[in-house]
Amino acid sequence: MRILIWLGICVIWLIITIVAFFREGFSTVMNSDKAWGLIVPLLSFIGFFIYMKLAKKAEVGPPEPEGENASLDALAKLTIIRDSSIVGAIVPTVVFLNGQQACSIKNGESAVIELTQKHNVLMTNATGSSKVRIEFDAPSGGVGSLHVKANEFQAKTLVWKGDGQVR
Repeated sequence: MRILIWLGICVIWLIITIVAFFREGFSTVMNSDKAWGLIVPLLSFIGFFIYMKLAKKAEVGPPEPEGENASLDALAKLTIIRDSSIVGAIVPTVVFLNGQQACSIKNGESAVIELTQKHNVLMTNATGSSKVRIEFDAPSGGVGSLHVKANEFQAKTLVWKGDGQVR
């Protein structure tokens, strides 16, 4: 969420600077202190994209669930559907399954992940809410779907064709 606020501030700053360019003329603005109004947001955007590239390379996620975890007899498939939302539309939702990055979902798209164990933990790359983490039991050979909106799992939308249990 902090990244979105930072990005929003940069966009607003850039828009104000561009308006000043058109109102006062390019040469007037570039020969004054207002030129920094264009340079700083551009450097911020470059920093943002470098940060996103580095964040994709990092394998950070939640710890695996403790205790014994039985393997499934047959793979279960879970479709994670990211509902369209203006909040965070630019940044993809990164989903972690049992501590490993499973997929990255763009706004309005979905991804299918395969589950090999009964007890599973899903997390997103967001912070600050209890809805960024969900634990559930997957049925062997089951097919399920789950919605995520604004980087938060919508637990009530987890539906299995089988006997999966949400905790």
